[in-house]
Amino acid sequence: MRVLKLPSPGRDILDCEFVVEAEIVKGSFSVYVTSDNLDDREGALGVLAGNRFVSWLNSGRTVQLKIKPLRPGVSP
Repeated sequence: MRVLKLPSPGRDILDCEFVVEAEIVKGSFSVYVTSDNLDDREGALGVLAGNRFVSWLNSGRTVQLKIKPLRPGVSP
């Protein structure tokens, strides 16, 4: 996630861009992120660190990010 523009005074919305790069895919998409979304992101990173499926930004108002870790020993 890359912050494109800092919030205006009195607002807590960040103008961001997700960038995904892998061997077979490369892309990006713009998204607005709130301070509540950032709090949720911390929890999602904790779940991901436990090698479990994670979903973030699933409010229904924007693109949802889902990550499913590979099982140990499984090739991508």
